[in-house]
Amino acid sequence: MERNWKRKVLVVGVFFLFFGASATLCVNAIGPWSDNFDSYTDGQLLDGTPDDGGWECWAGNPAAYGTVTSDNYRSAPFSVDINGASDLIYRYGDTTGEWVYTAYLFIPEGQSGGNNGGTYFIMQDVYTNGGTDTHWAIQLQFDNVNDWVESEFDGATLPFNYDEWIELRVEVNFDIDWMEVYINDVLLVEHEWTAGIQGLYDGTLCLATVDLWADDSSTVYWDDMSWLPAGEELICDAGGPYSGKVDEDIQFTGFATGGTEPYTWAWD
Repeated sequence: MERNWKRKVLVVGVFFLFFGASATLCVNAIGPWSDNFDSYTDGQLLDGTPDDGGWECWAGNPAAYGTVTSDNYRSAPFSVDINGASDLIYRYGDTTGEWVYTAYLFIPEGQSGGNNGGTYFIMQDVYTNGGTDTHWAIQLQFDNVNDWVESEFDGATLPFNYDEWIELRVEVNFDIDWMEVYINDVLLVEHEWTAGIQGLYDGTLCLATVDLWADDSSTVYWDDMSWLPAGEELICDAGGPYSGKVDEDIQFTGFATGGTEPYTWAWD
């Protein structure tokens, strides 16, 4: 089901907000940014309170929270659980240059439900607190019926595996109005950023928000998310601390963004 509305006419240089609405219209760029959820507490609700690192609920609905959890993670000790009514957003606002959005998703075997068959990753180029001026740039559904990720409304699909971390990467070049979406390094879809999800070319050159939407489906986990300029310096975290005996094997989980792939780990 499309969750999109036509935007109202916007006069260049003038933007009015009525009835106390909150907007992200490319005015408060925050990149570079990253969040591995490890600075929160186990069980913390990300619902827009000051200690939530900037995460908030769609349209301010307190029931749309995500939950920090130690049940599963890519980098220790936490990830965020998105399920049921979860509809978690983060505001950005960047408008120029080349950027890379990276996130990791774990879909458990047996993940089910969803009004349309699964969980979503969405990017908006205009966000007005969930209002009618909100505009969708990318809408990806991780379909638990067909076992694929679909770029909705253009029909592009790729299969995914359950019970493993899936890399989602979106490369955006605002300077030439172009974006590419990769799933585990395989190209899913590419087109002008301003084309929007319906190819109407009525979008804006901005990443306003990212939206993790459960659509009433069961638990998935997101971890190690970042929005970085292309070629940005390496950011990595190996979790820990770890301990063990001499010559004993130690297993660890870490993440890295930026820099130059492929990454390798060395014990110091």
